[in-house]
Amino acid sequence: MEARGFNCWAMLGGMLVAGVGAGFLNGEIAKVGMTVIPPERAGMASGVGGTARFSGIVVGFAALGAVLFGRVSAVVSAGLPAALPADRLALVRSVTAGDLSGNRHALVLASFGAGYQAILLVAAVIAATLRCSAGSWSAPATQPQYPVTPGASRTRSGYGIGGSP
Repeated sequence: MEARGFNCWAMLGGMLVAGVGAGFLNGEIAKVGMTVIPPERAGMASGVGGTARFSGIVVGFAALGAVLFGRVSAVVSAGLPAALPADRLALVRSVTAGDLSGNRHALVLASFGAGYQAILLVAAVIAATLRCSAGSWSAPATQPQYPVTPGASRTRSGYGIGGSP
């Protein structure tokens, strides 16, 4: 399947940079969790980290969905300048939903390829930008700042048997 105006190398580059960026991000999150959070707060930190990660995924999907819709709409509008706006919108909705059938197959494939190329390039730029700036957001890892008494038993609260400091 080949679409006019579709560059698979740009798509591959975007996927590669986004994947590498995600790999670096997950490693940084784990490193921070192991070095600066007291053991008795590890569960809470994991919950906050998971919530932040999934919130980012939801916002990212929404933003990239808007980029996809906008790029597909631009290609369809350029390919069908005389069509009614409702007809163009119907075609854009079907393409963004993944329906690549229809009587305008070349336009559908071109808009589909251009849309996904755009979202992968945007995601790659965002991932590369965040990765390059990640070092400036955090201080170097140091020793834990919470008190540890050698030989003391630890409970869920992190203190001895009595549960108080």
